[in-house]
Amino acid sequence: MRWLGMLVVGLSLACGDDDGGTDDTSEDMGVVDSGAGESDGGAAGDGGATSDGGGATDGGGEPDAATAGDMGPACSETSPSGFCAGGGLSCECCPAGGPRSNCLCTTTCTTDEDCTDPARPRCNRDELNPGSTGICTPTDFVCAWGAICASPDTPIATPDGDRAIAALSPGDWVYSVDDGAVVAVPILRVAQTEVTDHVVVRLRLDGGDELFLSPGHPLAEGGFVGELRAGDALGEREVLEAALVPYEHPSTHDILPASSSGAYFAAGALMGSSLLE
Repeated sequence: MRWLGMLVVGLSLACGDDDGGTDDTSEDMGVVDSGAGESDGGAAGDGGATSDGGGATDGGGEPDAATAGDMGPACSETSPSGFCAGGGLSCECCPAGGPRSNCLCTTTCTTDEDCTDPARPRCNRDELNPGSTGICTPTDFVCAWGAICASPDTPIATPDGDRAIAALSPGDWVYSVDDGAVVAVPILRVAQTEVTDHVVVRLRLDGGDELFLSPGHPLAEGGFVGELRAGDALGEREVLEAALVPYEHPSTHDILPASSSGAYFAAGALMGSSLLE
């Protein structure tokens, strides 16, 4: 198989050890995102030691004078139920890709009919998790529900053999794809996301391997894990079964290799990273 054959060839590559360590750790709505070399300052709220919670989030200690129609007048990353100006509004957050979050003063919902404010007509919720609760947002507001990675025991291909994803740190070396070639590269960032009542996709692959991944986790070749069905190809592996199951761990995990693709090999299958921007 092409990827696996390239991976075997890659085992002969000489790989150094980057001991630069972790120089930035930030906590963002339950996500611990560690980076090596530089912080991941994003407009959507994944900053250094102090996060602004996104363009829709004030993050300050004092409430702003704002109307009920304003987004995020006083959503504070230190208080998930932060004060919001306007009757009936509360500080609600949703994922916006990788470890980032978007927070705004709004209401919760299960369907668009629950969203009666013309400024927030869309019930933005996890479509891969039927019955889930979402938040009322503007029509162009982005929530990347479910893009929160893999189980802690997911085996990742490294020059020293498979290692559990939860045991990896920035600077550790893993196999990735860079400009079409399988190479060993250091990890730029790792992320750990706390979850409750989470549902994941159990993928049973040819050969007997199993992966447990969030439905919104990206695939290396486009699309999401939740779209996979039996008979689909996952890199050079075949999916024999794809089923939604309750998640048994308190956190999910992801890594970002220093490559053009940001992809990595999990149980021999090439996977995308939710941390790639």
